[in-house]
Amino acid sequence: MELGALIKRRKSSRTKHLFRKLKEKYHNRHLESSDTTLNEKDNSNIVINNKVQELFIKKVEDSLFNKLNNNIQDTNKRYEQIIKINVAIQNSLEKLINRENYTFEGMKKTIEDQNHQTKEINIQNKIINQQQLIIKELNSRNKDYETRLKKTEKILKEHQKIFMEMKKNIESYKKIDNINNSNSFSEKKPKELDQSPFILEENPKSLSRIKYECSEKFEHYKPQEKDCVKQVIQLQNQENDETIKIYKKYEKVVDILNQYKKYIDIPVSELIELEKL
Repeated sequence: MELGALIKRRKSSRTKHLFRKLKEKYHNRHLESSDTTLNEKDNSNIVINNKVQELFIKKVEDSLFNKLNNNIQDTNKRYEQIIKINVAIQNSLEKLINRENYTFEGMKKTIEDQNHQTKEINIQNKIINQQQLIIKELNSRNKDYETRLKKTEKILKEHQKIFMEMKKNIESYKKIDNINNSNSFSEKKPKELDQSPFILEENPKSLSRIKYECSEKFEHYKPQEKDCVKQVIQLQNQENDETIKIYKKYEKVVDILNQYKKYIDIPVSELIELEKL
């Protein structure tokens, strides 16, 4: 609208300027007597009739009209050119605006995609951190179970060693007893040994005394042997129970890892929905 008003204003100013020039040149001029006569060389006057005067005026008016018409046509052509230029500029501006809008939409979509990827990366980092914590906890538990198992095995080996030593002592005493029995000339019952302590006192190195001492030691170590066997059996049962517990805990660990594996395999879109919940 401003451009059209400017063109109209320029057109009217051009027309006014043209009329002003014509007015200055022709408006205040009137045909005088000298205009209707011709001067001869001998200073005689030839009178021009009214028809010639009218033709002259018409000729002047026609020339003015043609010039004005040409100026108007030129102004119209320029006005049309300006309108075409204005339309071309408007089209260019619209294309530029559309391109900028398209670029803005693309940038907006890119930013949204980046935000979406950032959310996905944050969720994946949370899952990885949780997995690392679980793995650390499982490793610590595994080390604890291994240390406890080693301690149990060590205690069991110590008891087995004690049991073997006791067994060796019992076997050695049995051998000594058999040797004493084979070398003795007469057999005596344990009752006789109990009833005749004076014989043992008189003969401290006699076979009977040695046999008596061996039997006492055997009777003394027999309950210890039973206790040791019981302890060994208890330790074996405890070891079996610990082994079963460890296997069960390892199965739980495997189940937890499988569950987290399933959790990892869930699509990222579902993870985002779960995170929102």
